Amino acid sequence: MSRLTRLAGALRPTGNPTSPRDLTLRGLFLAFAAILTVGLFPPSGDRSAPTVSVGVVASEDVIAPFDYEVRWSDEQLARRRDIAAVTVPPVYAPVPDAAERSLARLEAYFDGVGRTLEERGEGEDVLEALNQVDGMSLGLRPAELRDLARRETRDALAAFAREALPDVYEEQWMLPAPSLANSQVLELRDVR
Repeated sequence: MSRLTRLAGALRPTGNPTSPRDLTLRGLFLAFAAILTVGLFPPSGDRSAPTVSVGVVASEDVIAPFDYEVRWSDEQLARRRDIAAVTVPPVYAPVPDAAERSLARLEAYFDGVGRTLEERGEGEDVLEALNQVDGMSLGLRPAELRDLARRETRDALAAFAREALPDVYEEQWMLPAPSLANSQVLELRDVR
């Protein structure tokens, strides 16, 4: 017991907190406490959590580390997904040849209009077919479609498009096709 008492006396701090003996004892105690803490509460091995912040698309899927029950029906989930999808701003990608591609599609449409009208005439069913591109209505009236039957109208529109399209795609941004439906006008800003 006397040996234990002597050891405890040696470990007892002196009255001077800056003495080398007290500083060494405190350092040893701190090292022992740190090792004990890491031993009892080891750090988790999975440190691959994606960096996510508001307005940034995660680089990988974010999956909860635990299971949970979703208390909504499939219809409610679909409705909530649709609402959430509307709030996400569109992402535009630069397309270097956007103006040229759009002009080529427009000229191909005009050529198709000319061929179709020469081959099939100007019936209502023909005009209705010409009012569709990629399954989407152009919204043209029958009188406007009849004007397209005239070669000089198509030539004038193509000339105007050759002049205007490079200005529309000034920064080489291409709108996704669904955003052009129903005559929606969007303002594009270069975010670079």
